[in-house]
Amino acid sequence: MATNIEREDNLLQVIRNTNITIRDKEKHDNLLSVTDSHLVVVFKDDRGVYPNGKVSRSSEKVTKYNYEYRKDIDDSTITSCVVTKTTSKTGENLYKTIVETTYDVNNRPIKIEHKTKDGIVVKKTMLWYKSDGTITKKTVKGTDGLSTFYFDDRGNNVLITFKTLSSKIVNKVYSATYNDSNEKIHETHYTHNEETSIEIDKDHNGNKLSVTTIHRHLNDNKIFAKESIIYDPETFKVSKVFKKGMLVASNKYDLNGDEVEMLIRESDKEVLTRIYRTIDEETGNKTVEKHIYITDVDDEKSHTKYIKYVYDKDNKLLLYSEDNSKVSSYTYNSDGKRESAITKQLVNDEFIVISKITYSYSMDEETGKQTITRIEERYDKNGNIVSKNINTNSTTDTEEENIHEIRLYEVNKA
Repeated sequence: MATNIEREDNLLQVIRNTNITIRDKEKHDNLLSVTDSHLVVVFKDDRGVYPNGKVSRSSEKVTKYNYEYRKDIDDSTITSCVVTKTTSKTGENLYKTIVETTYDVNNRPIKIEHKTKDGIVVKKTMLWYKSDGTITKKTVKGTDGLSTFYFDDRGNNVLITFKTLSSKIVNKVYSATYNDSNEKIHETHYTHNEETSIEIDKDHNGNKLSVTTIHRHLNDNKIFAKESIIYDPETFKVSKVFKKGMLVASNKYDLNGDEVEMLIRESDKEVLTRIYRTIDEETGNKTVEKHIYITDVDDEKSHTKYIKYVYDKDNKLLLYSEDNSKVSSYTYNSDGKRESAITKQLVNDEFIVISKITYSYSMDEETGKQTITRIEERYDKNGNIVSKNINTNSTTDTEEENIHEIRLYEVNKA
């Protein structure tokens, strides 16, 4: 397995994780197989040097899915589907599970049973519908108990209850309320000892005005935590955040709805961020954005961090700088896709490259396979490569492959 690892100077180790997912060509939602593999190849360690690489760890887990459809004798409509899932690791079978779904005459699932390889039901889901297809009720019976989901006339889940198999007591788990516009305005989550209530206030157009979350103990009904989020009535973005009655964050916006000021309070610390933008008069896009972080609200010179973003006419990021000591520059191809990102750090009055990221895109005209590769190289202050991260994503109509590879290098200490 080590032969397909490209050898490089000073390469110590390569860690590669691969995931391959294959779907049915006609029934795209149907998984056919999922393969996960892990490989570690060592080229040099305390025990020696291995020019061709030595496999120190290797494993592969494969999950395969088989579909069996049963049809009505008279009209050939599907009455049920049995999915058998078989998982093996490095060639050895680990387990097999079965999921059988039964459908009504309108092809809606009405019963879903999860079974062991021996056919023992470990989880059973039942569903009920109105004549128009809207779900009204769902029950899920597992080894721990029975959960019941209730829905309103519009199909919104408004109540969930749970009871253990050995108890007759029904406990409320979740409840929700919707307004006439079918928008959720209240929900409550229940655990054994706590209740979390979320109240959502909206205007007549459905825009959020505030969200209040209250946590209380069920044994004494006392509130132990409360958070309120207030939204700006013009932009409908977060304006203020209160915790236990104390203002912990606030935001201000300009006439375009862009954030111009943000205040964060944590214990005895307070950080104010002021944001300044330069707008292109022709396109209306921002060309420069500056963030100044101020620790003393009464003295703007007390900033602890200064961040600057520079954009092109298409609003793509060209430059990012932090306190004029760390700078990242970005390039794009003719399709507007990012090609590179290079980051430099100020060290001893000189900017040195600490990170290089390159992107590549390809399309196989014959198979339709699209591939995106992202390579990130990291360097030390002397310009020696320390690590390389390679992420490759390839997709077709039926297959997706993701490969994440980490390469570690030996650095000569000067």
